[in-house]
Amino acid sequence: MIFSKLFRQTHTDQTMALVQQAFPSSLQSDVRAVMDRIAVGPHEPHPDGSYSSTVHGEHVLIPCRVYFPESRPTDFAGVSAQQMSIVAAIMTRHCSGFQRELWAAQLCLYPADWAVPFVAFLLGDYVAEVLRAVESGLTPEWESLFASFPPEQQHSRRQLNHRIINYWNLYYRGRQSYRRLTEYPGYIVAKRLGLWEPRVAPRLTRSRGPISPP
Repeated sequence: MIFSKLFRQTHTDQTMALVQQAFPSSLQSDVRAVMDRIAVGPHEPHPDGSYSSTVHGEHVLIPCRVYFPESRPTDFAGVSAQQMSIVAAIMTRHCSGFQRELWAAQLCLYPADWAVPFVAFLLGDYVAEVLRAVESGLTPEWESLFASFPPEQQHSRRQLNHRIINYWNLYYRGRQSYRRLTEYPGYIVAKRLGLWEPRVAPRLTRSRGPISPP
């Protein structure tokens, strides 16, 4: 099955459906256009563990991972700015951390309300370089977009906060750069965008010195 997909020229209906459900109806023509430019991968996007949100009053489901061949922005010469931002959003879900880092930085160049869930869910990534790419690319326009999102659409803040804490504790807590949670880019960006719930980990966010593992 995988072997046959290596020679497939077009994406399957399942792949198209899983990608299209991540975007509101107003963007569907551009989504189809960019999918004609994205190379076919050996695996379908993972249908489980999708991230749920609401954009323009429509329910969207952002895939946890996609498996398209690696690419760079130069591979999409000639597409519109909106189409490039859609490519970037799709590729921020890539199975490669290097690709997520590259395309997270690219997505941050195109502030848009529909992209808010993509940026928010990136903060739960376990690769610090992805988080730093978001931190470096944030602009006041992004902050305004997050501030204007209704409170009920704050992307399950508590769940996102716990994911940030868990990955920091598991992978980065003992490292010199991120010995404190307050130094970790996932926390910094979540707090900056109003996605941090202060009651989740008050001890960790108030500590001034290194924290000993529990």
